[in-house]
Amino acid sequence: MRDEHYGRIGAYASLYFGDLNLFGVALHGTDKLDLRDPDTLSELNTTTRTYDAWFAQADYVIVPPFQLSLRYENLRVADPLTPSIRTLNANASFLIRANIKAMIEYNRDLRESQNYTLATVLRFAY
Repeated sequence: MRDEHYGRIGAYASLYFGDLNLFGVALHGTDKLDLRDPDTLSELNTTTRTYDAWFAQADYVIVPPFQLSLRYENLRVADPLTPSIRTLNANASFLIRANIKAMIEYNRDLRESQNYTLATVLRFAY
């Protein structure tokens, strides 16, 4: 299989209302795939696959250094037999210092209610 041509187009938007930031991204992609015979490299067939992905997120600063975040994601994959992937992520963060953040995060697969994670994270940046 060879990826003969691919295209991507997307959009990003962000709005601020005081301490609330609403933003999101939408992306559309197409791939033209050539299936070739492995011995002769002659073309067997050509197919075009498309997918769409988008998310919307809200970040709210309660009082510095506390922040809340809520995010919804949707991905429609290129295989038409595969259902779209939809997830919800909720996050509470505490900015300990300029480069250190502590978080508690809940992530849930909205198609499979038993598929979720609850995690604590300590993140360092340098």
